Amino acid sequence: MTRFARQHPVTSYIILTLAWSFFWWGLILTVTPAGTLLVEPMKPAAFVFMMIGLIGPTFATLILTRTIYGKGSLRALYGRLGMWRIGLWSVVTLIPLLINLVQLGAYGLLGGDNTIDFAARLPMGLMFGFSASLLEEFGWRGFMLPHLQKHHSPFVSALIVGLVWGGIWHGFADFIGISQEGATKVALIILLGPALLTAYSVMLTALYNGTKGSMLAVVIFHFFISFSGAVLEIPFVNDGERVTWSVVGVALAWIVALGLAFRAGMFARTPVLQARTA
Repeated sequence: MTRFARQHPVTSYIILTLAWSFFWWGLILTVTPAGTLLVEPMKPAAFVFMMIGLIGPTFATLILTRTIYGKGSLRALYGRLGMWRIGLWSVVTLIPLLINLVQLGAYGLLGGDNTIDFAARLPMGLMFGFSASLLEEFGWRGFMLPHLQKHHSPFVSALIVGLVWGGIWHGFADFIGISQEGATKVALIILLGPALLTAYSVMLTALYNGTKGSMLAVVIFHFFISFSGAVLEIPFVNDGERVTWSVVGVALAWIVALGLAFRAGMFARTPVLQARTA
């Protein structure tokens, strides 16, 4: 295993992450049907399986970082959570929050009822924000991204991470969690997974490289993805509205992502920050 992990770190990471998460998330389907996970009151067993499955990226990172880089590597990796001097990049961490605020405001301006019970949504938003950001980012950006950037441009690396993160890993989670059925469910899985999260992956890559590998920066960005997505979600009247505004959100995210990618020079194959884990 050690030799394979050292020769194929990205493949090893993907296999371990998906195996762990999919096993535990698959157990959710033994206690509640797909699409009912978030129906209140959530079944305790389903919640436990969901949270354990969320550990997948961290599980893979802990094993592979220690295996490939040896003693002291995990301390070096998690020490980058203390890189808080990020200057103007701190504004970039707020982009997911701003995108969701723009959507919510636009929905209201076009005649929709955008009244939200923030107090009721806040606990779930904080839980998802902290758990998702801290349990995912040390895998996707802390391990997978820097290894990809040894061989690919930042933009291509961001696309690969985004498609695995949003298309495969998050896709299965969305299959379990999204309540809609049929074509609507498929559309939402694609829009909220690979379409949206790959755009965010581009932004996160620019942020990661621009801050010289600050894990604090990417954790904060990811926090706002999950937090604002839960707290500021538009109170849609029907499934058609949800799909339509999901398309709007994806379009906004890609406009920002491509602009940031051009600004950060992500299309050039230039030396970038390597995996600083030892």
